[in-house]
Amino acid sequence: MACVRCGGSMAEFELGENVSRRCEECGFVDVPVSHVREESPRESWEDAIDRFNARQYGVKRDVTTHRPGTADD
Repeated sequence: MACVRCGGSMAEFELGENVSRRCEECGFVDVPVSHVREESPRESWEDAIDRFNARQYGVKRDVTTHRPGTADD
């Protein structure tokens, strides 16, 4: 197999089931990767702000006394 960058010869390396190739001329490394994004649960703005305040200021909102529509919103 020829290098896609310079046309040089590729050396192949195996580690378990993984195979990668390196060009002996220019050092290009051909490593197969997966571009599948893993979805993570979405965080609400309220939770994000609470997390920020807890990390930044050590403040955690007391959800038992929070009333929607007040200055705490």
